[in-house]
Amino acid sequence: MRIKPTYLLTFIILFLLLNTESSGQTVLVPKNTDWKYLDDGSDQGTAWKETSYDDSSWASGNAELGYGDGDETTVLSYGGDSNNKYITYYFRHNFNVSDPNESNNLVLNILRDDGAVVYINGTEVQRTNMPSGSINYLTHASSTIGGSDEDIFNEFIISSDQLVTGTNLIAVEIHQRSSSSSDISFNLELKTEPTLYIQAGEEWKYLDDGSNQGTTWKETSFDDSSWASGNAQLGYGDGDETTTLS
Repeated sequence: MRIKPTYLLTFIILFLLLNTESSGQTVLVPKNTDWKYLDDGSDQGTAWKETSYDDSSWASGNAELGYGDGDETTVLSYGGDSNNKYITYYFRHNFNVSDPNESNNLVLNILRDDGAVVYINGTEVQRTNMPSGSINYLTHASSTIGGSDEDIFNEFIISSDQLVTGTNLIAVEIHQRSSSSSDISFNLELKTEPTLYIQAGEEWKYLDDGSNQGTTWKETSFDDSSWASGNAQLGYGDGDETTTLS
Protein backbone atom coordinates (compact mmCIF):
# COMPACT_ATOMS: atom_id res chain seq x y z
CA MET A 1 0.00 0.00 0.00
CA ARG A 2 1.36 3.45 -0.95
CA ILE A 3 0.93 6.28 1.55
CA LYS A 4 1.19 9.89 0.50
CA PRO A 5 4.07 11.70 2.26
CA THR A 6 1.67 14.21 3.77
CA TYR A 7 -0.40 11.42 5.27
CA LEU A 8 2.67 9.68 6.62
CA LEU A 9 3.99 12.74 8.42
CA THR A 10 0.59 13.60 9.80
CA PHE A 11 -0.12 10.07 11.00
CA ILE A 12 3.28 9.73 12.70
CA ILE A 13 2.64 12.92 14.64
CA LEU A 14 -0.92 11.81 15.40
CA PHE A 15 0.34 8.49 16.74
CA LEU A 16 2.97 10.13 18.94
CA LEU A 17 0.56 12.67 20.37
CA LEU A 18 -2.21 10.19 21.09
CA ASN A 19 0.20 7.87 22.83
CA THR A 20 2.00 10.48 24.91
CA GLU A 21 0.93 10.93 28.52
CA SER A 22 1.85 13.65 30.93
CA SER A 23 5.28 13.13 32.45
CA GLY A 24 3.81 14.53 35.66
CA GLN A 25 2.24 11.23 36.71
CA THR A 26 3.21 10.59 40.33
CA VAL A 27 3.38 7.28 42.19
CA LEU A 28 1.95 8.00 45.64
CA VAL A 29 2.11 4.48 47.05
CA PRO A 30 4.44 2.06 45.22
CA LYS A 31 3.92 -1.67 44.96
CA ASN A 32 5.80 -3.75 47.54
CA THR A 33 6.03 -0.85 50.00
CA ASP A 34 5.85 -1.17 53.79
CA TRP A 35 2.53 -1.37 55.62
CA LYS A 36 1.42 -1.33 59.23
CA TYR A 37 -0.83 -4.35 59.69
CA LEU A 38 -2.97 -6.21 62.20
CA ASP A 39 -3.38 -9.96 61.81
CA ASP A 40 -4.88 -11.09 65.12
CA GLY A 41 -8.51 -11.57 64.02
CA SER A 42 -9.79 -8.83 66.34
CA ASP A 43 -12.77 -6.57 65.77
CA GLN A 44 -11.36 -3.14 64.93
CA GLY A 45 -14.71 -1.43 64.45
CA THR A 46 -14.33 1.72 62.36
CA ALA A 47 -11.73 3.85 64.17
CA TRP A 48 -8.78 1.95 62.65
CA LYS A 49 -9.18 3.63 59.25
CA GLU A 50 -9.04 7.21 60.59
CA THR A 51 -5.94 9.42 60.39
CA SER A 52 -6.10 10.03 64.15
CA TYR A 53 -5.88 6.32 65.00
CA ASP A 54 -2.76 5.18 66.88
CA ASP A 55 -1.26 2.20 65.04
CA SER A 56 2.08 2.27 66.90
CA SER A 57 1.40 -1.19 68.35
CA TRP A 58 0.76 -2.74 64.94
CA ALA A 59 3.41 -4.81 63.18
CA SER A 60 4.95 -3.59 59.93
CA GLY A 61 6.19 -5.34 56.80
CA ASN A 62 6.56 -4.97 53.06
CA ALA A 63 4.05 -6.22 50.51
CA GLU A 64 3.20 -8.68 49.24
CA LEU A 65 1.60 -9.58 52.59
CA GLY A 66 -0.30 -12.81 53.09
CA TYR A 67 0.10 -16.54 53.56
CA GLY A 68 -0.36 -19.80 51.71
CA ASP A 69 1.14 -19.01 48.29
CA GLY A 70 4.85 -18.95 49.05
CA ASP A 71 5.46 -15.61 47.31
CA GLU A 72 4.84 -13.39 50.34
CA THR A 73 7.44 -10.90 51.53
CA THR A 74 5.60 -10.64 54.86
CA VAL A 75 3.79 -13.72 56.15
CA LEU A 76 0.57 -13.07 58.07
CA SER A 77 -0.90 -15.19 60.86
CA TYR A 78 -4.22 -17.00 60.48
CA GLY A 79 -4.52 -17.96 64.15
CA GLY A 80 -4.20 -21.26 65.95
CA ASP A 81 -6.89 -23.21 64.09
CA SER A 82 -6.36 -23.97 60.39
CA ASN A 83 -10.05 -24.79 60.06
CA ASN A 84 -11.17 -21.51 61.61
CA LYS A 85 -8.85 -18.84 60.25
CA TYR A 86 -9.23 -15.09 60.70
CA ILE A 87 -11.63 -13.46 58.25
CA THR A 88 -10.32 -9.89 58.22
CA TYR A 89 -6.89 -8.26 58.12
CA TYR A 90 -6.18 -4.53 58.47
CA PHE A 91 -3.50 -2.44 56.73
CA ARG A 92 -2.42 1.21 56.99
CA HIS A 93 0.13 3.29 55.09
CA ASN A 94 0.94 7.01 55.24
CA PHE A 95 2.06 8.88 52.13
CA ASN A 96 2.81 12.49 51.27
CA VAL A 97 1.12 14.69 48.69
CA SER A 98 2.58 18.04 47.71
CA ASP A 99 -0.27 19.12 45.42
CA PRO A 100 -3.71 17.48 45.88
CA ASN A 101 -4.91 19.21 42.70
CA GLU A 102 -2.27 17.63 40.46
CA SER A 103 -4.83 15.18 39.10
CA ASN A 104 -8.62 14.91 39.28
CA ASN A 105 -8.41 11.15 39.54
CA LEU A 106 -6.15 8.46 40.94
CA VAL A 107 -5.27 5.03 39.60
CA LEU A 108 -5.65 2.32 42.25
CA ASN A 109 -4.05 -1.03 41.44
CA ILE A 110 -4.79 -3.64 44.07
CA LEU A 111 -3.95 -7.31 44.39
CA ARG A 112 -6.50 -8.79 46.78
CA ASP A 113 -7.31 -12.34 47.75
CA ASP A 114 -10.17 -12.46 48.43
CA GLY A 115 -12.01 -9.10 48.91
CA ALA A 116 -11.01 -5.58 49.91
CA VAL A 117 -12.36 -2.23 51.07
CA VAL A 118 -10.08 0.80 50.56
CA TYR A 119 -10.19 4.11 52.43
CA ILE A 120 -8.29 7.37 51.99
CA ASN A 121 -8.16 9.61 55.06
CA GLY A 122 -11.07 7.71 56.60
CA THR A 123 -13.42 7.81 53.59
CA GLU A 124 -14.22 4.70 51.57
CA VAL A 125 -13.04 5.11 47.98
CA GLN A 126 -13.33 1.57 46.60
CA ARG A 127 -14.55 -1.89 47.45
CA THR A 128 -13.83 -4.95 45.35
CA ASN A 129 -15.23 -8.47 45.62
CA MET A 130 -17.17 -7.39 48.70
CA PRO A 131 -20.91 -7.19 49.38
CA SER A 132 -22.72 -3.86 49.59
CA GLY A 133 -23.84 -2.39 52.88
CA SER A 134 -22.07 -2.27 56.22
CA ILE A 135 -18.82 -4.20 56.61
CA ASN A 136 -17.49 -5.68 59.86
CA TYR A 137 -14.69 -8.02 60.86
CA LEU A 138 -16.82 -11.11 60.21
CA THR A 139 -18.03 -10.04 56.75
CA HIS A 140 -17.00 -12.56 54.11
CA ALA A 141 -15.76 -11.64 50.64
CA SER A 142 -18.26 -12.11 47.83
CA SER A 143 -16.35 -14.92 46.10
CA THR A 144 -13.19 -16.98 46.26
CA ILE A 145 -10.21 -15.76 44.24
CA GLY A 146 -8.16 -18.58 42.76
CA GLY A 147 -5.72 -19.57 40.05
CA SER A 148 -4.11 -16.83 37.98
CA ASP A 149 -6.59 -14.27 39.37
CA GLU A 150 -4.62 -14.36 42.62
CA ASP A 151 -1.73 -12.58 40.86
CA ILE A 152 -3.75 -9.85 39.14
CA PHE A 153 -3.59 -6.19 40.13
CA ASN A 154 -7.15 -4.96 39.62
CA GLU A 155 -7.25 -1.37 38.35
CA PHE A 156 -9.78 1.22 39.50
CA ILE A 157 -10.05 4.93 38.74
CA ILE A 158 -11.01 6.83 41.88
CA SER A 159 -11.48 10.49 42.75
CA SER A 160 -8.62 12.45 44.29
CA ASP A 161 -11.07 14.54 46.34
CA GLN A 162 -9.98 12.97 49.64
CA LEU A 163 -6.33 13.99 49.30
CA VAL A 164 -4.87 16.79 51.40
CA THR A 165 -1.58 18.63 51.29
CA GLY A 166 1.01 16.82 53.39
CA THR A 167 0.45 13.46 55.09
CA ASN A 168 -2.36 11.22 53.85
CA LEU A 169 -3.50 7.78 54.97
CA ILE A 170 -4.58 4.84 52.85
CA ALA A 171 -6.21 2.04 54.84
CA VAL A 172 -7.31 -1.33 53.52
CA GLU A 173 -9.21 -4.24 55.00
CA ILE A 174 -8.80 -7.63 53.31
CA HIS A 175 -11.54 -10.21 53.81
CA GLN A 176 -11.53 -13.95 53.27
CA ARG A 177 -14.34 -15.79 51.53
CA SER A 178 -14.11 -18.62 54.07
CA SER A 179 -12.54 -19.28 57.46
CA SER A 180 -10.92 -22.36 55.93
CA SER A 181 -9.33 -20.46 53.03
CA SER A 182 -5.91 -21.76 52.01
CA ASP A 183 -4.34 -18.36 51.36
CA ILE A 184 -4.60 -14.59 51.53
CA SER A 185 -2.75 -11.90 49.56
CA PHE A 186 -2.44 -8.12 49.55
CA ASN A 187 -0.41 -5.61 47.56
CA LEU A 188 -1.32 -2.14 46.31
CA GLU A 189 -0.18 0.74 44.14
CA LEU A 190 -1.67 4.25 44.06
CA LYS A 191 -0.71 6.90 41.53
CA THR A 192 -2.11 10.00 39.89
CA GLU A 193 -4.02 9.47 36.66
CA PRO A 194 -1.98 10.52 33.62
CA THR A 195 -3.24 13.59 31.78
CA LEU A 196 -3.99 13.06 28.09
CA TYR A 197 -3.34 16.28 26.21
CA ILE A 198 -5.12 15.04 23.09
CA GLN A 199 -8.05 12.65 23.31
CA ALA A 200 -8.87 10.01 20.72
CA GLY A 201 -11.57 11.18 18.32
CA GLU A 202 -10.76 14.89 18.56
CA GLU A 203 -10.90 17.35 15.67
CA TRP A 204 -7.87 17.87 13.42
CA LYS A 205 -6.96 20.34 10.68
CA TYR A 206 -5.71 18.32 7.73
CA LEU A 207 -4.37 18.56 4.18
CA ASP A 208 -5.02 15.68 1.80
CA ASP A 209 -4.06 17.07 -1.63
CA GLY A 210 -0.65 15.41 -1.99
CA SER A 211 1.14 18.76 -2.21
CA ASN A 212 4.67 19.44 -1.01
CA GLN A 213 4.35 21.34 2.24
CA GLY A 214 8.06 21.59 2.89
CA THR A 215 8.83 22.10 6.58
CA THR A 216 6.90 25.20 7.61
CA TRP A 217 3.59 23.34 8.03
CA LYS A 218 4.69 21.89 11.36
CA GLU A 219 5.55 25.25 12.93
CA THR A 220 3.25 27.06 15.36
CA SER A 221 3.38 30.17 13.13
CA PHE A 222 2.02 28.32 10.08
CA ASP A 223 -1.40 29.49 8.83
CA ASP A 224 -3.62 26.43 8.42
CA SER A 225 -6.85 28.42 8.06
CA SER A 226 -7.33 27.07 4.52
CA TRP A 227 -7.00 23.45 5.61
CA ALA A 228 -10.06 21.28 6.07
CA SER A 229 -10.99 19.97 9.50
CA GLY A 230 -12.53 16.76 10.74
CA ASN A 231 -12.67 14.40 13.67
CA ALA A 232 -10.50 11.33 14.00
CA GLN A 233 -10.35 8.59 12.90
CA LEU A 234 -9.20 10.12 9.60
CA GLY A 235 -8.36 7.97 6.58
CA TYR A 236 -9.93 5.92 3.82
CA GLY A 237 -10.40 2.34 2.76
CA ASP A 238 -11.41 0.66 6.01
CA GLY A 239 -14.97 1.89 6.38
CA ASP A 240 -14.51 2.93 10.00
CA GLU A 241 -13.34 6.49 9.31
CA THR A 242 -15.08 9.45 10.88
CA THR A 243 -13.44 11.72 8.31
CA THR A 244 -12.65 10.30 4.86
CA LEU A 245 -9.48 11.57 3.20
CA SER A 246 -8.97 12.01 -0.53
